[in-house]
Amino acid sequence: MTRVLVIEDDELARESVTLMLEEHGYEVAMAGDGDVGLQMFDAEPYDLVVTDLVMPAVNGMDVLTKIKQEHPETRVIVISGGGRLTPISYLDVAKKLGADDVLSKPFTATELATSAAVVLNSPAAPNPFH
Repeated sequence: MTRVLVIEDDELARESVTLMLEEHGYEVAMAGDGDVGLQMFDAEPYDLVVTDLVMPAVNGMDVLTKIKQEHPETRVIVISGGGRLTPISYLDVAKKLGADDVLSKPFTATELATSAAVVLNSPAAPNPFH
């Protein structure tokens, strides 16, 4: 079974994303922030990481960068509802840093499931770190 780690600081969003993925047959673990997410990933790698960008302390860009540097084969989908910049600006930067796909909040379960299926069944995004 495909293992997915969802890293999202908003509890409702984290639970919603997890439920969306579980309904499509994925085994999902959750982390409430980037620091905990990276600790979980280091302890037990996952096939796919879905991470929010705007989080306190260790943000999604840091999560994306660390995972892609150390485990370039791991697929990463970055999600964002924005912040100081528009969501599109953040997501464009995430793509340039090696995100396999990006989704702007809000998104549907179908959009998330399609994104997960596509990234898990295609070559990894170009890795700017290797």
